[in-house]
Amino acid sequence: MDALYATILVMVVTNQRILLAADSRKTYLDEKGIHKTDTIDKIYETNDCYYAVCGFHEEVKGFSVHRLLHNCLAKFANFRDAVAQITHSLAAELKQYFTSLKTSSPAVFQQLRNVGGAAGEVFLIKRHKNIPTAYVLDYLITGSKDLKVTVTSRSTTISDINTTTSCFWRAIGNTGYLPSSLPEKDWALTPEILASRVIEEGCKLTPTFVSIPINMVELSSSGIRWIEKTSTAPNRV
Repeated sequence: MDALYATILVMVVTNQRILLAADSRKTYLDEKGIHKTDTIDKIYETNDCYYAVCGFHEEVKGFSVHRLLHNCLAKFANFRDAVAQITHSLAAELKQYFTSLKTSSPAVFQQLRNVGGAAGEVFLIKRHKNIPTAYVLDYLITGSKDLKVTVTSRSTTISDINTTTSCFWRAIGNTGYLPSSLPEKDWALTPEILASRVIEEGCKLTPTFVSIPINMVELSSSGIRWIEKTSTAPNRV
């Protein structure tokens, strides 16, 4: 079971570019708590779309969020169509997964309940018709006897950001140490610096859950650029 907060992902959308950054620690949970950790690449690529997942689910037993994302992105050339299919398929697949988990591993399922049913999030970024576009997908588990999975999506493009000192940013995962607000201007002007600082601080405070190296990819109207990456990034399903 992947720990919900055992990662840090950061996405920033400015009026010029989109930045996606991730740490490299993967932590597994079981009924006894922390089981083991690995170092992995968390930014995946399919059909020129880059994506990362933060979730309370495992990549075994025939279910994989990354595989689902890959299949939808590979099937649909249109980014918006792919995300619509991902939203629909993710809700159905996660309902089956968590219904089974509730019976097979009740103690692990209770950990999900302990975080209010917030089961995970997905960041997806792509140059859609040459315009850098970002989607954030959130999924929430509700209900008791009959579980319900609600997947919501929000999209933002660089065209939606009006000034050089404005932006949309989001940091997810093991980010409880962050203040309730951070200067938007700083995020807009130096997103790679702040993203690195956020992840590096997470490494210091929670090294079991967050670790370097940092992978960071940037999308602009002119193309795609890796700012920081390991030798094998991006990952592929």
